Amino acid sequence: MRAGLVEIGYEMESGTRVSRPVLFGESDRPLKSYNVDGWHEDSKTVIEIEAGQAVENNRFALDVIKALSIQNALNLIIAVPANYFPERLRKAGKPPKKDFDEVAKVLDGLYSAGRVNLPLDSILVIGY
Repeated sequence: MRAGLVEIGYEMESGTRVSRPVLFGESDRPLKSYNVDGWHEDSKTVIEIEAGQAVENNRFALDVIKALSIQNALNLIIAVPANYFPERLRKAGKPPKKDFDEVAKVLDGLYSAGRVNLPLDSILVIGY
């Protein structure tokens, strides 16, 4: 996927971090930045890809907060496993966790409640 995203203009993490500024100091020098998995300058899109524990460790929530803080970010894409099924769950005979469903429910609830005005044009959640 990385090659295709780079081909359409995304700057993607690959050995070097993709850093986006959050807070500026003197001479417009960044004082605080966040590392993201990908950034598209033209569309102002942040990409975050979670391999596991997107829900258990609230990684998706941190991804949202980071995107809200990043200067000029307008869109967020979060990719999370559709089903998170670590070995400990398998050994215990438990079913996989439905990470995609949970992230979608939390974000739908946040938007539907109408209590928070998020400064993003869109949040896309991809289950893989």
